[in-house]
Amino acid sequence: MKRTPRQIVAKLLLGLGAGGLWGCGDSVAGKGGSELPGPIQVVTIVMRDSVPGKNDSAPASSAVMSGLKWRIWEQQGSELLARSSAVDSAGRLSIPNQSGIWVLEGWRDSLPSRVPVAVSLTTGIPDTCIDSVSSSVSFNASHNCKDLASPTLATGILAAARPAGLAVVRLRDGLPSLRLRFADSVGTPIAAPAMARLWTVIDGDSLAFAGELRRDAEGYLRMPRPRVSGPSLLEMWPANAPLPNEVVARQAFPSGRFFRYMNCREMPGMPSGDVPVTLHTCQGLGTAPSLLGHLNSASPTMWAAFEFLP
Repeated sequence: MKRTPRQIVAKLLLGLGAGGLWGCGDSVAGKGGSELPGPIQVVTIVMRDSVPGKNDSAPASSAVMSGLKWRIWEQQGSELLARSSAVDSAGRLSIPNQSGIWVLEGWRDSLPSRVPVAVSLTTGIPDTCIDSVSSSVSFNASHNCKDLASPTLATGILAAARPAGLAVVRLRDGLPSLRLRFADSVGTPIAAPAMARLWTVIDGDSLAFAGELRRDAEGYLRMPRPRVSGPSLLEMWPANAPLPNEVVARQAFPSGRFFRYMNCREMPGMPSGDVPVTLHTCQGLGTAPSLLGHLNSASPTMWAAFEFLP
């Protein structure tokens, strides 16, 4: 596919950044990402109606869920929070190597263009839906969870069809989520915002929604562990800011903001344990992808632009 001039420039600048010419990476304790266990690979999603431990000997459905478009959700308390997803060239779906419960929502056609930021679990996730696996293995999700409603459709988002299947994975022995702390542009520590929304930068001209982050009881912003290194953007707000409860999942990078983003971007190290990472905030990006198509919502008060170094 022929690349646009912006994509060519983006690739060049991102490559220079990887060489250390862009950004001001903060010194962070902890091992490099090259020593991290790899992300868990859902090699083949086979949906069947068996209940684990009861009728596992029943023949699996012949319909292997290959070629699906995937959306991933992370359970936090009584909510599911939307997270980013990726499928490699071999059709393997990856989830972060992070302990927790993950809902995998597969669509036969294109994903709905809008995604709820958070969905309430009014009845919880049935135990019969959950496959519990270790972080050291690759695995097949064993069955289609028919007792769990589609998170994407739970808030009334319109779609041409329902998802083809849902699987739920409890990941044991994975790594912790990342703890983010913040400093201003000159390095003075500042309080973490109450919430933020994370976007990944794709080819320099697109943004993909990667989830809402929330401040924990210790005052850190909790971020899902990335599957791979890549440029990201955080837009941040104080407590009780009026924000839309759904976003456009993928959208063009805001016009005229790319070079501002590159000037703000830093490259901190990826910790392999529960070590806080410091990010420096930007005041002048002037972009709010979360607010696209929404009126009467609060603009971000801070931004951060970063890419974790392995």
